[in-house]
Amino acid sequence: MSRRDDLSFWQSLHEEFVFIPVEGNPAPPPTVAELDRFEAEFKFRLPASYREFIQVFGTGDLLFGGTDVSILGPYTRNNDYNIKNENLFLDPEIMRNEGEEGLYPVRWERSFHFANSSLGDHFQFDPKVVTDADNSEYEIIALIRGDEDVTPLARTFREFIELFLDTKKFHEKIRLAFDPENFDPERLEEAKTPRFISATISE
Repeated sequence: MSRRDDLSFWQSLHEEFVFIPVEGNPAPPPTVAELDRFEAEFKFRLPASYREFIQVFGTGDLLFGGTDVSILGPYTRNNDYNIKNENLFLDPEIMRNEGEEGLYPVRWERSFHFANSSLGDHFQFDPKVVTDADNSEYEIIALIRGDEDVTPLARTFREFIELFLDTKKFHEKIRLAFDPENFDPERLEEAKTPRFISATISE
């Protein structure tokens, strides 16, 4: 699949989402120049499908099927969605200084954090497991709430988003029980529609 086809995929997907109005100024999507600068600063090539997604959607919260995923972005002017801040937490030198070295699985400490869920799940690119060298795609792993080791989820960022939109499979992966019979009818209807809440700029 060409990069043009992949970009068309994100643009088509964007049209399927309902974008929920936010209070404040939505954080603008990063530019190509900002993505390139971030890669040079971190010495890490972002997956091509992530770069395309973040330019189309921007940073913010994906909501579907009764769960959510917050996608972080480079240089987002909101600390909760700033991918740089999240990855400084896992810097080996900082962890040593804070006495936290060795508290997390080895695969987790070497990986690159790009998303969270409100349940307490965390998602990362594992740069040691390259699944598509030409497009800098890596295996995506999760540290699921309460677990002591990581769970492999997907081979590319696009596959991760497709998994998120497959409610049954995603819930099985993150061990989330979703019982429509005991779900508020209004929220159940909302859960059937993919929604996006843009991150807002923190003043």
